Amino acid sequence: MYEALANFELENCILVPIPSKQESFATRGFEPATLLAKALARRVARQANILLPVVKTLRYKSSVADQASLSGKDRRTNLIGSMAAAKLGSNFAATAKVILVDDIVTTGASLTEAKRCLEEIGVQVLGFVTFAETLPRNFQKIHAKAN
Repeated sequence: MYEALANFELENCILVPIPSKQESFATRGFEPATLLAKALARRVARQANILLPVVKTLRYKSSVADQASLSGKDRRTNLIGSMAAAKLGSNFAATAKVILVDDIVTTGASLTEAKRCLEEIGVQVLGFVTFAETLPRNFQKIHAKAN
């Protein structure tokens, strides 16, 4: 993930992790994207001497269906309007830019919803980094049969 940050101008940047759903947090006891964002910020500080604050500004407003069993189209519609973003606060310059951090991207629905929320409050989203990418389950089955 560190290498992916080379695609971004990191001055005045903030890392914003994608939140876990309440049910997932209750099961795990932690948020993978937050752990990844903090580890990434530490590495950037050590190796590039740039401080990238990690700000947990996103939250789910309501319960949403588990994404794992949904098709790509259903994943996108399942998350529309599901997140809210709090203002970043006076600690951050009005020119702050955000890089989203997530553990796994499948269809990009969570990232799209997060971007929508942040842009609604006037925040510029430069892009995202994720730890892994996977196919939706219905495509995994098709891919497995083809191989």
